[in-house]
Amino acid sequence: MSISQRLTVAVMGNFRSTYGPTPMHLRTVEIATAEFADVKARMERLTDSELPSLRRELDAAGVPWTPGRGVPAD
Repeated sequence: MSISQRLTVAVMGNFRSTYGPTPMHLRTVEIATAEFADVKARMERLTDSELPSLRRELDAAGVPWTPGRGVPAD
């Protein structure tokens, strides 16, 4: 199951409920949280180290500016 599917199970399982989340719903959110931590770490590594390096390489190669690369300094 994807993280999104897990969260959907927890949300829809409690939609209009006055009982509150069941142990299964709580466990589903717990699993989604743990799985998201790994995705978050990989995304942070990508945005903090790999993407800046790629931008520097593009600038050094003289690639024309594209949206999302930040405003050119000169």
